[in-house]
This record gives sequence, C-alpha cells and structure tokens, in this order.
Amino acid sequence: MVYCVGVSCLLWRTDGIPYSLDNNETFSNFIHARAIYIYGVGESYGLTDETAATHPGASPYIHSHQGNFPRLFSTVIYFLGARSVPAQVWVTTLTVGLSAFWFAYALLARRAPPTFALIACVVLITDYLLVLQWHLNTYRVWHAWFFFALLWYADRAGEHH
Repeated sequence: MVYCVGVSCLLWRTDGIPYSLDNNETFSNFIHARAIYIYGVGESYGLTDETAATHPGASPYIHSHQGNFPRLFSTVIYFLGARSVPAQVWVTTLTVGLSAFWFAYALLARRAPPTFALIACVVLITDYLLVLQWHLNTYRVWHAWFFFALLWYADRAGEHH
C-alpha cells in the first residue's frame, strides 16, 4: 500500500514522466517497443532497434549492448495498449515494481516476524536515491525484481533439501 501511494503520488506530480537516474532507458525501451510494433520483429531480428524515426528506411538502427528483457516487457505492454512513455512507466512500476516489493516482503517474512518485514520494506521504499528512483525507470526496476525473486526462490528451494 505504501509503495502504491508513494509511486502514484510521484507519477501524478510528474505527469507520468519522472526525472530519475538513467531514465533515458525508459525512453529507449519505449522506442524499441514502438519500432517492433511498427516494423515487426523480423526487421531487427528481435535485437534492440533504436529507431526514433517512423520512416521505413531508418530501421533498423541496432543498439548492440545491454540485455533486452526489460525492452521485451515494454514491447508486450505496448502491444497491450501502453503506447506512451507515461503509460509504460505506470504499468511497469505498478506491476514489476510492486511485485519486487512483494518478493522482498515475502522473503523477509519467512525469516523474521511479518511486522519487521513490513517495516524493512517501508524503509526500503522510502530510500529515494537508491531504490525508488530506479523503480520509476522501466529498465532499472527489473534489478530489484530479479534480486528479490531469486533470493525468495533460493530460500524456498533450500527448505526442500
């Protein structure tokens, strides 16, 4: 609840485009999603297409580094209707970001009292410089998701052996 209220207030006050660390990656994700929507996967063979132009001769302009997983998620939600940068930020933050904190809470609640897990997650959410700022970035939000999801799954797998 604290997460939803906090990010919703920030996104509302910034018209869905907050200025945060490395937020140019949000725009790159959006451009990639739009290029695949317009030109199809075959034009760039699924690689990141950084084409900002809508002229067919401009595509593909391949971006040769970084992983594509966050960009593929942006493409999926673009196809589902999130066809603006603010819509992409809202959807990603309230799905991937929220589930990252669910994994964090679930992990901590397995090892400590639920009240402690809740307090620890609230403190983590309020750390704007190191946590919340990246949760408003459609690329960086995946770092917390993978970190806490992997720890949660590893903790669960450890109890079966």
